[in-house]
Amino acid sequence: MTTTTVTRTEDTDLTCAECGTTTASAYVVTVLDDTAADKTRTEVCTDCHAALAAAPQNPTERPLTPYDTGARAEPSTWTPSASHLACMPADDQARIVANCADDFGKVDFDDDESHTIATVWATPHGDGWTLHVQQHGQPLTLDAHTDQLDALAAEARTALADVEASTEADSFEDVIAARDAAAGVVQRFLDTLRTNTA
Repeated sequence: MTTTTVTRTEDTDLTCAECGTTTASAYVVTVLDDTAADKTRTEVCTDCHAALAAAPQNPTERPLTPYDTGARAEPSTWTPSASHLACMPADDQARIVANCADDFGKVDFDDDESHTIATVWATPHGDGWTLHVQQHGQPLTLDAHTDQLDALAAEARTALADVEASTEADSFEDVIAARDAAAGVVQRFLDTLRTNTA
C-alpha cells in the first residue's frame, strides 16, 4: 500500500471519495495494491482526510448513557433472569435454585464508579408486596408514591379535624367517638407506613 499527497493542477483529474469535490487544492491518494493500482486507488481531499483521521477509530465507541454520566444508577441482578435461566442446562438450573434461592429478585444499583448504592427486592406481604431496600453506605432518600398512603393521610387529616370540632359536641360520648376514630385512622396510617418503609 502506498499513500501520497497530490496537489491539484489544471491537468489533474481528482475526485474526493468522501465529499465528491473535484476542486480541492490537494488530495491524499492511497493505492492498496500496486500491481492493480487502477482498481485499488482511492482519492480523498485533504480536508476529508483530516476529518477521517480525527474521527474515533474504535468502532465500539458510543454516546454516554445516563449510567455512564452518573445520572442514573445501573441495575445488576444477582441471579440470571427467568428467560436466561430457562436456556441453561438442567443441572445448572437446579444448582442455582438450590444454592441461591434467597438471591432471586435482588437487584444491585451501582453508581458510575461501580459502587453499590443499594440492593432492592420485593416479597409478597398479605394482599400486597413489601419492597426491601438495603442501603450500602451512601445516604439514601426514599421517594415513595403510594395511593394507599396518600388516601390514609387525607383520612387522618379529616379525622383530626373532627376531633378538634368535637369539642363543641353535645355529649362527651361524641367527643370520645371522634377521638377513637382519629386514633384508629392514625394507627392504620402508621401501620401502613411501617409496612411500606420497613
